[in-house]
Formats: sequence, C-alpha cells, structure tokens
Amino acid sequence: MKGIPVEKYCGFIDENTPYSTQHGVKGEEYEDVIVVFDDTEASWTHYTFAILLAPNSAGTANDNQLARSRKLAYVCFSRAIKNLRVVLFTPDPESAAEELMAQGFFQESQINILA
Repeated sequence: MKGIPVEKYCGFIDENTPYSTQHGVKGEEYEDVIVVFDDTEASWTHYTFAILLAPNSAGTANDNQLARSRKLAYVCFSRAIKNLRVVLFTPDPESAAEELMAQGFFQESQINILA
C-alpha cells in the first residue's frame, strides 16, 4: 500500500469507486476508464475481443462474434472522458502488441506486457 493516499484507499474500500460490467455502462461517462478483456478465461461464445483487436495473432471469428464485439468495445471505449486503459489477455501478447501498433491503435510507449 506504499504510496497510495489514505483517502483514496478508504474510498475504494467503502465502495466509492465506480465499477460495472461492459453492459452496465451504456450512456455513462467517467474521467478514467479501465477496460479488461479476458478471452483466454472466458466461457462465452458471443464475443471475441482479442480477435477483434488483433485478428492475425488471436485467430478467427465469425461475423456475428465480430459485430457483437465491435459494438461492446465501442460502448466500453467511449465511456472515457480523459483516460482510457485497456487490459487484453491473449495467448500471444508479443504478437498482439505488434499488430496493435501496426494498425495504429497504440504506440509502443502505450503498451506494457506483463509476465
């Protein structure tokens, strides 16, 4: 907890930090947004965010999956007023990072791969 102001920590503990599912934020806006896409542990078949964002490194999807994923990703990304962070779990993060940069979605300085 070193470096975290006590007030912010208490606010988080007291559930004063907005948190919602992707479906629950439609129409809302927040200063800071973090979006977590975890296709690797997901059991759904309607969405595929890794394939939507990095299709060459993540595989293929059907048109219905891509359309649903695109709409939901738009809802997630457009909630941020100032800062947007995206966490993408994918089996091949290095290839996904290269592809995201090649598509112009992110610059190298904006991508962190965690072990």
